[in-house]
Amino acid sequence: MKPILSLFLIFLFCLTSFAQKIKTATGEALIRQESNMTIDDVKRETMERAKIDAIEKTFGSAIIQGNRTLIKNQTTGKKVETKMVFNTIADSYVNGEWLKTLSGPDYEVINREGEIWYKCTIKGKIKEMVAPKISFKVYTLDCPELKCKTEEFLEDENLYLYFKSPVNGYINIFLDDGKNTYRLLPYKNSSLINYFPVKADKEYIFFSASHDYLNEKHNIDEQVLYAESQSDMNKIYVIFSAQHFTKPLLEDKTHELLSPEDIAAGYSLPKSISSEGFQYWLQKLKSKDKVVESDYIYISIDKP
Repeated sequence: MKPILSLFLIFLFCLTSFAQKIKTATGEALIRQESNMTIDDVKRETMERAKIDAIEKTFGSAIIQGNRTLIKNQTTGKKVETKMVFNTIADSYVNGEWLKTLSGPDYEVINREGEIWYKCTIKGKIKEMVAPKISFKVYTLDCPELKCKTEEFLEDENLYLYFKSPVNGYINIFLDDGKNTYRLLPYKNSSLINYFPVKADKEYIFFSASHDYLNEKHNIDEQVLYAESQSDMNKIYVIFSAQHFTKPLLEDKTHELLSPEDIAAGYSLPKSISSEGFQYWLQKLKSKDKVVESDYIYISIDKP
């Protein structure tokens, strides 16, 4: 029985190692020493950049383009959209963690026409970041009932959103049109500032005047969808955490983006941030707070 047991343990170990995707990698970086940098400063930055180089060559690099966070394969150049949580090293978002240094850092000082450069080589164990499993349920609706679940809308239709979580927590809801990301929840004129509190196992229908959860019925924003082209593709983001978190910096662009006629008719826009600014905020939030979960739904908006 011993050989069978040994084979089983080896097989189990291989499965575990594959699932974690722990690899050995070597990275290099070359940094010029600026006048305001000490030797310790330039060594520290060069080492961090070398770690980034090792992770990016192995697991790809993080790229933020508009309302999309992508992983770029360093070998093929292919970019794939991802919901991955990225790690932050030296103000860079990387798809991995540095676990252990195996050799180095080794430094080489290079004099280039009177400029001092430091080259760092380092080898270590790294692990690919894994996207956390989404625990909550979320659906977009075209009427304030769960039976109206859809991701396809017509212009001037109302948007509603169903949400349910297994634990108490706090959420934000955003709509991104590729240029700007608008915060839909908490409502624009609500007394809530950073987040909307939700209770475990409770079903919520948002953007419906008939579903008032905080006795603020007069502050509920009903969302009417608009298409700039014949067919638009927008993204609905839901950010959830069991702990408090702080919203991004938002602006009111109603008078900048809507016509005077629309404003006179009573239309307004939720406060917003640029699409890229939102992605940077979200990745920074998730890298600092591992309990933050986010999910998104693509919705189409077609002109009749």
